[in-house]
Amino acid sequence: MENKWKKRLSYITLGLFYFIGGVEYAVILPTLWLYLKTDFGAQEYMLGLLLSAYSFAAIISGPILGRWSDKSRKPKIILALGTLFQIAGNIMYFMGISVWFLLASRLVAGIGGGAEAVIMAEITRSSEESKRTGIISKLIAIRQMGLLVGPGLNLFLREIDFYVDGFNINKYNVPGAFMACVWTIQVFILAFLYTELDKFAQKEKSVVSPGQGRMVRPLEDQYTTLNRTDYDEDIYKELGSERNDRKSINSSASSRSHVNDPDDLIETAEDFMSEGRRKVRSLTPNLGASSSKISLNGSIGQRSASANAIVGMETDYGTFDGSLTTPVEDRCHLGSQEYINSTEDSLVDYLAGKSKLKFIYHEYVREEIVAVIAVQFNSYFNQLALETMVTPLSLRLLNWGELENSIFYCLAGVEVIIVFGLVTWLSKRFPDRVLMVVGTVTLVVANSWLIYVVPVSFNGTYDENIWKFIIGSALDLFALPFLVSASISLYSKITKKETQGLSMGLRRSVVGLATILGPLWAGSTITMPYLMFGAMLGLLGISMVLLFLSYSKLTPISELPVNRAGLITSSDSDVSTQPLLS
Repeated sequence: MENKWKKRLSYITLGLFYFIGGVEYAVILPTLWLYLKTDFGAQEYMLGLLLSAYSFAAIISGPILGRWSDKSRKPKIILALGTLFQIAGNIMYFMGISVWFLLASRLVAGIGGGAEAVIMAEITRSSEESKRTGIISKLIAIRQMGLLVGPGLNLFLREIDFYVDGFNINKYNVPGAFMACVWTIQVFILAFLYTELDKFAQKEKSVVSPGQGRMVRPLEDQYTTLNRTDYDEDIYKELGSERNDRKSINSSASSRSHVNDPDDLIETAEDFMSEGRRKVRSLTPNLGASSSKISLNGSIGQRSASANAIVGMETDYGTFDGSLTTPVEDRCHLGSQEYINSTEDSLVDYLAGKSKLKFIYHEYVREEIVAVIAVQFNSYFNQLALETMVTPLSLRLLNWGELENSIFYCLAGVEVIIVFGLVTWLSKRFPDRVLMVVGTVTLVVANSWLIYVVPVSFNGTYDENIWKFIIGSALDLFALPFLVSASISLYSKITKKETQGLSMGLRRSVVGLATILGPLWAGSTITMPYLMFGAMLGLLGISMVLLFLSYSKLTPISELPVNRAGLITSSDSDVSTQPLLS
C-alpha cells in the first residue's frame, strides 16, 4: 500500500511539470508583446525570436538530458536541474534588463524544457504497454488544464503595479517572478514526493512463479532481454562467424548464461563495442588450454577456426586483418590468450569510432520510425499554425476582440481535454496505429474544410462565417489528442527501452522544430490561405502515405511473434527492423 501511494505521488509530481508548463505558456504569452513594445520599444521580429527561443533551446537540451538519463538512470537529479534552469530563466525574464536579456531568459528556460524527454523516458520504462497511451494522454491533458488556468491567473497579475527601490513591478514582468516562485515550489515537491519510477518497475518485474518458488520476469521484460541477443549478434557478424545461424548464437548465449547474466548487459550505444569485447572473451577463455578449447560456434577443439575468424574478417566498415597489430611470425601462436586479446583489442579500436553512428542509423533510420516521427511533426506543426492564425482570422472573418478570443480558447481547451479522455478510453480497446490513422484522417478533413471555406468567407457575413470557422477549428482540435498520444506511445514501443532517454530527446527536438516552423509559416501566409493550408495538406499527405505503407510494421516489439529462443519468427518483422537504404 505504501508503494502504491508513493507511485501515485510520483505520477502527480510528473503531472505537475506538464501543468506548470501549460500555466507558464498561458501566463507569459498574452503580455509578451506588450512587454517588448512598452518597456523596450522592440520591433515585431523580436516577438517571433522570443517565442522560438524556448523551443530552440529544448531542441538542443532534449537529446542531451535524455541521453544523460539513459546512462545515469537518475531522473530525479536531471529533473531538478531542469527545474533550476526554469527558475533562472523566469528570474531573468522578471529582471528584464534589455531585449536581448529577455531573449536569453527564454533560452535558459528552454534548456529546462528539454527535461520533458526524461519524463517520457521514465514513463516508458516503468509503464505497461497496454496502459502507456492512456498515461501519456492524461499528462498532455494536464498541460491543457494549465493552459486553461493561466488566463485566469492573469486576471489577478494584471492588477499588480508598484515600485521596490525604484524597480517597477508591473503586469508585464510579474509573470516571470510568479513562475519562478511556482517552479521553486516544484523543486521541493520533486525532492520530497517523487520516487524514481524505475524502482517500482523493478519490484513489479520480480514476481514469484506459482508452485515453483522461483523468481521470474513478466513476458515483456523477458522479451526485451532476449531481444538483446540480436544486438549481440551484430558483434558476432563483425567477428566473421557467418556460419553461425541465429539458433546456434542463442544456444551459445544460453550456454554461457552463468558467465554474463542478460540483465548485466551494457545497455547503451556508447558501450556497444566494449560489450563485444566481453562477449569474445567469454566465448574464447584460455583458448590455448586443453581443458577449454572453445570456438565461436560453441564447438570444442577447433582452435584455428575461431582464431582465424578474429585474424582476418570482413566487417560492415571494411576488411580487418590481425596483421595490423600483430607480426606475421607470431601467428603460430593463434591459440594463445595474449594473441586473442591483442587482436580483439585492435578490432574494438577499429570499430569504436563508427559504432555510435551505426547504432543511430539502425535504430532511428527505419521506415516505421520515420512514419511516426512525421506524424508527430505534422501534429504539432498544424496545432501551432492553428493557434497562430486563429486571432487574425477571427478578427477578419468575425470581428472578434479579446473577450471573444478568450472564450474561444477556453472552449477549445475543454474540447481537447474531453478528447484526451476519449483517447484514454479507446487506447484500451484499439492499438495505437488505429488511433493514429483516425487522427491523421480527421486532420486532413479539417484542413480540407478550411482551405475551402476560409478564402470564400472573406466576403461572407457573420452568421455564415461563424459556423464554418467553428467546424474547421473543432475538427482540427479533435485530431490533436489522437495523434499526439498515440504517436508518442507507439514511438516508445518500437524503440529500445534501454535508450528511451535518447529516443525521447530526439522526438522532443522534432517537436521543437515543428513548434518553431508552424507559427512562422502561418504568420507569413495568413493572407494567402490557399498556400497556407495547401502546404499543410501536402505535409499531411506525405505522412499519410508513410503511415499506410508502414502500417503492418507499426507493431510494438513485444507483440511480435517469437519462438522459445526469443527470436522473432515472422519474416515480415525481420524486414521491419532493417534501416532504410540497407
